[in-house]
Amino acid sequence: MIEQHQSLSHKGHSDRWLWAIWIGVIIGFAVVPVSVHLRYGAASDRNKDYDTWYTVGQQVWAGEEIYPLAESPRFNFMYPPVSACLIAPLTIAGKLPFILILEAANAVSWIFCVYAGVYLATGKAWGRPVIVYLVPTLATTAYVYDTFQLGQPNLMLLALLLAAFICLRAGRQFGAGTLIALATAVKAFPVMLAVYLLWRRQYRALTGFLVAMAFLLICLPAPFRGFQRNVAELGTWTNAMVLSYDRGTIAQRPGQSYRWKNASLIATANRLLRPIPADRKLTVHPRPYVPGNPNAGYRLIYVNVANLDFRVVNFVILGAALAICLGFVAVMPATKFRTQRTDAIEYAMLLVMMIVFSPISWFYYGVWLMYPLTVVMWYLRDGTHSRNQMRFALGGLFACLGLLNFVPPWDWYRPVRAIGTPFFGYMLMLSLLGWFLYQERRKSIAAADPLATNDETAPPALLPHAA
Repeated sequence: MIEQHQSLSHKGHSDRWLWAIWIGVIIGFAVVPVSVHLRYGAASDRNKDYDTWYTVGQQVWAGEEIYPLAESPRFNFMYPPVSACLIAPLTIAGKLPFILILEAANAVSWIFCVYAGVYLATGKAWGRPVIVYLVPTLATTAYVYDTFQLGQPNLMLLALLLAAFICLRAGRQFGAGTLIALATAVKAFPVMLAVYLLWRRQYRALTGFLVAMAFLLICLPAPFRGFQRNVAELGTWTNAMVLSYDRGTIAQRPGQSYRWKNASLIATANRLLRPIPADRKLTVHPRPYVPGNPNAGYRLIYVNVANLDFRVVNFVILGAALAICLGFVAVMPATKFRTQRTDAIEYAMLLVMMIVFSPISWFYYGVWLMYPLTVVMWYLRDGTHSRNQMRFALGGLFACLGLLNFVPPWDWYRPVRAIGTPFFGYMLMLSLLGWFLYQERRKSIAAADPLATNDETAPPALLPHAA
């Protein structure tokens, strides 16, 4: 009894230290944008997307155009009109309070994502081995840092989607659909989850998604922008962003969108299969200004291994996307064999698929790996797998983290990233999770009918609500 009490006391002491370190890291991340604001003032544009969000919020209040095509062919604000309306009330108090509000939202989202991920993966948010919390958090800290410094909402979107998955588990389908719709209204690419809801015949969740999307896209902006103006802006954004894809640009980011920093399937396939610049290196100092030639003074770097036509590349992309989706469907269990564990892995795979299917997938998109890594860590810790399975899973995890997280500050390594190391890291993570799901599906079938497989029994941990 005394030894048990001492063990619990030691664990509580360790937890307090970890919390203190975590809070210190959050404060450290938050200090940088605040210090930039204090140093350069509210009128500067050095605070990345914090400035963009704040400016568009002020434009909403002033009744100005959000997408001023007459001034520039490129949008400064890349998100749906409703995003501007959602952010506008936060800008009333001024720029510094606005930055602090977004940083607080990111901090709360980070904490929520860690514990919500553990809950979805293990069935309990608290009391799991420290490594299940620690490894996913440490492995994604660089991505979290990026979201804090850039003012990006991807961490908040992850919190919304994990909350939606929790609602699905609890049978609150309409609420789940609403949360997915809110994430989609902020950044469009979570719309892919609607296909999953349809495939899984979760019609109430799909209805909630559609109703919430109609409200968010049409009704909510109307008091700010007016009904007709909002519809026109939604059309402008759709044409310029969603439907903007050609030989030179993805979503209004000419040149930049195809370069090495974009880890999406679309960008990686284009870089590898046709001659498009993956990076550029300045060779003339100072860089000359040549109207109409943004690459003047630069040496362009290519990594393509083929020289295919743009249309052929798109067929390859569609084929690869279809193969990924069919692979996902192939390892999914039938409805009657679903458990909390199989659902947890499915949700993790969905997050990884959205990262690679999004046309733009910058470095900070990797923050969504927090939950898939939690699933992997629980697989390694739950004690229901053979030694060979554990070795395979551990090797896959290390390889994945190496491909994704090895980002040295050396210029010569950029072409290596351009070849697709982050993309293939995501694909390796997806394959590893797919293998987990296949194993869990077999065990779930064995639990329902021991004669259906060679396994005579299945561990209780595979049954719903067991952990």
